[in-house]
Amino acid sequence: MNKTAIIIQARTGSKRLPNKMVMPFFQDKTVLDILISRILKSAKQIPVFLATTTNPNDDILVEIGKKYPIQIYRGSEENVLSRFTDISNTHNLQTIIRVCADNPFFDIKGTLELLKHHHKESDYTSYYLSPNKPSILTHLGFWGEIIQAPALQSIKEHTSNKLYKEHVTNYIYTHQKKYQCRFVAAPTQLFHRSDIRLTLDTKEDFELYQDVYDKLLSKEEYDIIKLINFIDSDKKIKEKMAIQIISNSK
Repeated sequence: MNKTAIIIQARTGSKRLPNKMVMPFFQDKTVLDILISRILKSAKQIPVFLATTTNPNDDILVEIGKKYPIQIYRGSEENVLSRFTDISNTHNLQTIIRVCADNPFFDIKGTLELLKHHHKESDYTSYYLSPNKPSILTHLGFWGEIIQAPALQSIKEHTSNKLYKEHVTNYIYTHQKKYQCRFVAAPTQLFHRSDIRLTLDTKEDFELYQDVYDKLLSKEEYDIIKLINFIDSDKKIKEKMAIQIISNSK
């Protein structure tokens, strides 16, 4: 039986905005609180892990995680890849849904849709946007990636480059001759969009996303299309977002 789990990677040691994971985002909730709650609401049959570091500064992330029915793992701060492979080895995982915690508008329902496209021979599955760009390389901040655990294990056999230890899946989708990669076109409303940024890196991001969340999501259920329409309808939000896209382009 294929054992699947969601692994959320998080730490407090961001260079651009330290402690962004634990700053009050909406009322008394942090971004991590909101993310975990949204995932648990939709992925009720899939185990969830919080993969953080052994750095004492990340004790606070552990305390947040303990409020929820999830499992917590602490590992290397620099070698993020090892956190994933350690969890998959310990729990005999086959398929991993990777989630980066700095995405307060993470679309768990859209991410779970990827499982329908992740065939048994697939090593890696993700959405892509025009022009043929994996969603992880965009600044949308909506979706996770699906990876087979053996593919992650194999990265250590192929390279010791620090880049691939920090950016867990980069080696896989940049070496497609070695792996079976499946790319699914992002929803039509987003496929050509490069003018929306909802991944959290800076103080300006944090304040802007607080404003969006307070105006829209505090009043109704999360819906990705309603969110996009709301952003498009607010000129000031689009202007602030455009500045951050230029300043933090990938």
